[in-house]
Amino acid sequence: MYLKAATLFALTGALACAGVPLGYTQGLVETPPVPGDQFRHCLAEYSQACFAYASRQGIALKSEPQETAEVVERAPLGDLLTLLDPFESKQHPGWLMTRAIRDNQMEEAWVRRSDVVLTWEFQRVVGCWPVASIDWNEEGAGEYGGGDFRLRFARSGRLIAHKGDQDELHKRYAVYYAGGIFFLWNPRNTEDRLGPTFTLDYPRRRVTASIPALKPHFRLFKDEALKGCAEIPKVDPAQPIMPAPKRR
Repeated sequence: MYLKAATLFALTGALACAGVPLGYTQGLVETPPVPGDQFRHCLAEYSQACFAYASRQGIALKSEPQETAEVVERAPLGDLLTLLDPFESKQHPGWLMTRAIRDNQMEEAWVRRSDVVLTWEFQRVVGCWPVASIDWNEEGAGEYGGGDFRLRFARSGRLIAHKGDQDELHKRYAVYYAGGIFFLWNPRNTEDRLGPTFTLDYPRRRVTASIPALKPHFRLFKDEALKGCAEIPKVDPAQPIMPAPKRR
């Protein structure tokens, strides 16, 4: 599955209706912007910078930007979060505005900046890559026919050609990594990536894949192949997915 901003928007429930506080009765006072409106505005201004990823298991999405606030929802490692503003709050440094689901409704929430990895923090893998292959399947939906994905990698992290790569994905995508999370992203188009979000826990020799991946299978290089690596993987800070945004 090839994901663009609009697809990510749909996958994260951006089109779901968000509840409006009872005090805002139509005709009495102006209806405030709901989280969906704020997210659409963020997308229009900052595109992919409006997405973040949970940097560890079970991070807390809170009702207020304070440690003692109620936990509205918890997000697993690598979970995709939508930001209402890609910058830390000026009034509440260290916090980002996001969205959470409560009682099947989307509402504004807050997350610690230290608990997420932002899109522009992902950098291209250029060496000491431990994953030799990734295989997975995807079901079709609507006009999308699904398919089988069979990727092979060099130890540099570069995708390599092989007979199972019928769509020649090796010509299109590169590996980008940050904080134990990685993607297959098009370096020439920041809105083009393959669907799953992957996580890498190399000390435990573990790789996971999110929906839409079905029956994922991974093979790692032998430990000897990575001897001498100071970091696994090695990334290039000069090649982020996108530049850090500037407030407009």
